[in-house]
Amino acid sequence: MGLSDEAKAAAKKQLEFYFSDSNLPRDAFLTEQVDAPGSGGYVDLALLCTFSRMRMHLGLRDGIKASAVPQDVLQELAEVLKGSSTLTVKEDGLAVKRTQALNPDDVSTEAIDKRSLYAVPFPHDATLDAMTAAFATVAPVQSLRMRRHLQTKDFRGSVFVEFESEEVAQRVMKERIEFAGAVLQLQPKLQYIRRKKEGASAPAAETAAAKDTAAESGAADAAAPAATTGDTSTEPRADTPADAAPPAREPASEAAADAAQAGGNQYELAKGCCVSITTDGADKVHFGTLRDALGGSKAGIKFLSLNKGATDGFMRFGNPEDAQAALALAPEGVMQVQGHPVKLALMTGADEEAILEAAV
Repeated sequence: MGLSDEAKAAAKKQLEFYFSDSNLPRDAFLTEQVDAPGSGGYVDLALLCTFSRMRMHLGLRDGIKASAVPQDVLQELAEVLKGSSTLTVKEDGLAVKRTQALNPDDVSTEAIDKRSLYAVPFPHDATLDAMTAAFATVAPVQSLRMRRHLQTKDFRGSVFVEFESEEVAQRVMKERIEFAGAVLQLQPKLQYIRRKKEGASAPAAETAAAKDTAAESGAADAAAPAATTGDTSTEPRADTPADAAPPAREPASEAAADAAQAGGNQYELAKGCCVSITTDGADKVHFGTLRDALGGSKAGIKFLSLNKGATDGFMRFGNPEDAQAALALAPEGVMQVQGHPVKLALMTGADEEAILEAAV
């Protein structure tokens, strides 16, 4: 019978998000596939079809292996992806890649944060799609992250929403946006993080939303089907396909994947996972060269922010052990990257809290 036009459009958006600036740098498994020797940046389309959100869009059974994805489905996807402005389909129609390589300056934490806003209040049962639709009435949304409590994963009633540019984010701030009868309070994400780092109390609206959430038993969104990337406004993809070996040091449970896609995080954001970076500002030292120096995709890095020419940045690892392994590569706190000294130090206190807060 073939895929419906709706299914094709949803799958196309999903795949574009997987490879987007907002998601790919955060997605350890997919990055490993893109960087695989001899891949040329291409990732098998059948493998991508085994990810949970793609299975949902395509009507494929849970646990399906890449080898079992119907060929007619792959052919239809390859055809619809020819109309993508961000993805390129391989000549044989069996693999896909980004049309343009990642620009380190565009995907750094600083660049993303500058074009992101903090928004509150939302009711505890708000869905990612509904919140995205509210913002989409004023500007296209790149991604939307539902902020959750570290331990319970309950929705905090606030989000971080990313737009195409800092200028667009500033324009959105001037708009009056309502959700469930409440006017949203908006502020730049960097301003919010700075306020949190300085120890200021949360806005009353967020406090009320958090209390409402805490009063509920369980986390409705965390228990719901994965809420990632049916559109361009979603959480990073964190599900591992059924027939793929999990990347080193990473859990591959489908339950954890679905929780991550519902706005949680696949990896436990424990303390002792954040490492500060200090450089001499050399252009040769940036997130790509540092990542390679630390072991590439096997190093357990979940997020790394370091612009070209910047003198400071940070890394967040999946667990404290990986963070310590990286620090061990820097005797007396210093390692050489491209012939330049790079200082690494474990982050603690308010600095660490700010990083973990931004990641939730």
